[in-house]
Amino acid sequence: MTTFEQQSIRNHYHEDGLYRIISLFERKDSYTANHSRKVALISEFIGKKAGLRGAALRNLTIAALLHDIGKIGVPEHIIDKQDKLTDEEFKIMKKHVNLGAEIFRLYPEISHLSDIVLHHHERIDGSGYPEGLKGDEIPFAARILAIADVYEALTADRPYRKATSPEQAVRTMASMPLDPMLLEIVKNDFQELEAMLRKKQEEA
Repeated sequence: MTTFEQQSIRNHYHEDGLYRIISLFERKDSYTANHSRKVALISEFIGKKAGLRGAALRNLTIAALLHDIGKIGVPEHIIDKQDKLTDEEFKIMKKHVNLGAEIFRLYPEISHLSDIVLHHHERIDGSGYPEGLKGDEIPFAARILAIADVYEALTADRPYRKATSPEQAVRTMASMPLDPMLLEIVKNDFQELEAMLRKKQEEA
């Protein structure tokens, strides 16, 4: 068996394992699982524009695909709540990044991606969580994921509000403490991004 064939087999079982995890996730929270699929597409788009290739791009996409896996440990009444979370409920919700990182560490194939999941809610001014990291202290892939996560959240319908337009999402994000270089990619290329998302939806 050639090295290429061996790698192909490893990749197949790696992908199969990931989608088994996603399947379990969907049974718990199909909305979040669908959100994560779209975030993965957006992350990959931004990652390519930012110069990521090969393993680095694949790692970003995998982390994005499962970035909210820790929400399986958040009570359903908090996940499904249609009103604003209370301070105590938000404190519980924030724990999903820690739990997600812990889940990643259970799987040797993706354990090295745990920091991306752990830090995708950090903000460049230190106002994020769980550790209040600033600027370049935040892993580059986590900064990409943060932008993809916010963009998808703004442009999707939520129980408590309607989706905003991509143009409005870009304007809203410009006032948020997100990586400015990566924000510039979204600002300049959101029409291309939206075309890609529409094409993927049609293919599904």
